[in-house]
Amino acid sequence: MRRYRDLITLLLAVVCLFAFVPAYAAEQPASATQSALAWLTARQQDDGSFPGFGPGSTADVVYALAAAGIDPNGVLKNGNSPITALGNSATSFANSSTSAAGKLTLAVIAANKDPHSFGGQDLIAVIQRGYNPASGVYGGNPTDHAFAILALVSAGQPIPNAAITAAGRIQRTDGGWSFDGGATSTSDSNTAALMIQAYVAANVRNAALAKAITYLKSQQNSDGGFTYSKQSQYGTDSDANSTALAIQALVAAGEDPRALKQSGGDPISALLALHNSTGAFRYQTALADDNDIATAQAIPALLLKPFPLKRLASATPVPAALPATGGEIAFPWVALVAALTLMAGFVLRRRA
Repeated sequence: MRRYRDLITLLLAVVCLFAFVPAYAAEQPASATQSALAWLTARQQDDGSFPGFGPGSTADVVYALAAAGIDPNGVLKNGNSPITALGNSATSFANSSTSAAGKLTLAVIAANKDPHSFGGQDLIAVIQRGYNPASGVYGGNPTDHAFAILALVSAGQPIPNAAITAAGRIQRTDGGWSFDGGATSTSDSNTAALMIQAYVAANVRNAALAKAITYLKSQQNSDGGFTYSKQSQYGTDSDANSTALAIQALVAAGEDPRALKQSGGDPISALLALHNSTGAFRYQTALADDNDIATAQAIPALLLKPFPLKRLASATPVPAALPATGGEIAFPWVALVAALTLMAGFVLRRRA
């Protein structure tokens, strides 16, 4: 009987350890997100903005903060928040392109501000001015179109049926879209990911969406990450930005990114592999430098938060989200202590 009790004790210890392993693994995105946020907020400039490529990069940081449940209005440097900086550049940025106006709108709404009156601009009116009733397209390219739909849905504005039809019409035969819609441009995962999120945000599930998801999956590499385009002349290595956008699109479509396993991992593990010890993310494995944009874009993805991050008053139902990965978990420590206790008891009994 004693031998059987010892065997049962050992089996219980093993079960506890196996329970501990997946729970601990689930903490990895959360800890990476926390260190990334710490690194990112320390990069804030005196005017409240963040480094990168102008206001668009500051908008990316607003998305990261909002996805993490942090009020962007309260992240201050010299009394200036990223929303302050975006307000000061709203006129020039919003009127530079429809996608810029859409991207700014998403940030403004995520910060609980009014897109109809921000920085002296009615951002919704700016987006609507970019609409072509004849073609059904917002702006001049698929990127404009995707950001416009995302922004309008976030603001609770109706999306014309012609705009949804147009999205399918400008879709390429491989199921993707190119960022500029040019005849010589190839499809890319980033534009496809944005368009997938736009379809889902507009509550549209059709053949074009299914085809787009298939295309997006085709851009996954063996390491589990995503490349900008497998047709790119600049290389096809996985990068943090493309992988992050792909994760957001998959979550929006109701798919679990971890289920897309390749020989080298899944999208989440591939993104985590680009996390530097500083807390920042690098763009690609071969480019070890901390990257502001990669860091900002990785955070909503690791938190499994697709666009739009917030809606003011949308009449369309919000698609069911996957359970959040990470978070504060007490169970791993309980399991570890229990396992060690049981194993210690087993060893002592064997010595007795």
